Amino acid sequence: MQIDNEDAKKMENYLFSIPNELFNGVPETLEKLREIEMPLIILTNGPKQGVEYDIVLRDSIQRRISSFQDYSKYVHAQISSKDLGARKPDPSTFHAAYLALEIAPKKNEILYLAHSQSEIFAAANFGFSVVACKYQQQEDAKKIFNAIKSYNKTNALKIIEIKEFKDLISLIDD
Repeated sequence: MQIDNEDAKKMENYLFSIPNELFNGVPETLEKLREIEMPLIILTNGPKQGVEYDIVLRDSIQRRISSFQDYSKYVHAQISSKDLGARKPDPSTFHAAYLALEIAPKKNEILYLAHSQSEIFAAANFGFSVVACKYQQQEDAKKIFNAIKSYNKTNALKIIEIKEFKDLISLIDD
């Protein structure tokens, strides 16, 4: 399925409407991930299928963050759940992200960033090590916090909480 110019423009307008603080610290964090050769895979519930979606997303990010000269040097793979025929938190989406890695580490060696309750727990149940990021800005943040606390008490794998994407660097440095 191809997207037309009108859909691409709507998507671009949506991406540009996202507050700038969403990207606070992203360039530095991505540079650190690249330096230590940690692959980054974007798994998104994209609004449309195909390469055109990826191009619009990449170009929108590059225009917003001037230090992104070459998007591909930071992002190992980008998977749109629309291309998969399933949306997160369906386990098949996590499986596709796992398969996109060239080297197959153990699932629990993969840091998966999530912000919604359904995605946080679905990724954890899939076996990924989950980093809950920016969920604090959601209406149900207290409910998510309590659910994470309860999950961490009863499961071997822990869900790690951070407030900003840039806080990921401190987890990597540890």
